Amino acid sequence: MEISEFSSGLFLTQTLIFVLIAFLIFLAFKIYKKYNQ
Repeated sequence: MEISEFSSGLFLTQTLIFVLIAFLIFLAFKIYKKYNQ
């Protein structure tokens, strides 16, 4: 049970980190486009 909970928590953390990185890339791209018109 503990192992399954740990891997589930690890998956959730990886998903959150992936979403955060994707959001940061999106923000950086928007800023880049804004200053390169």
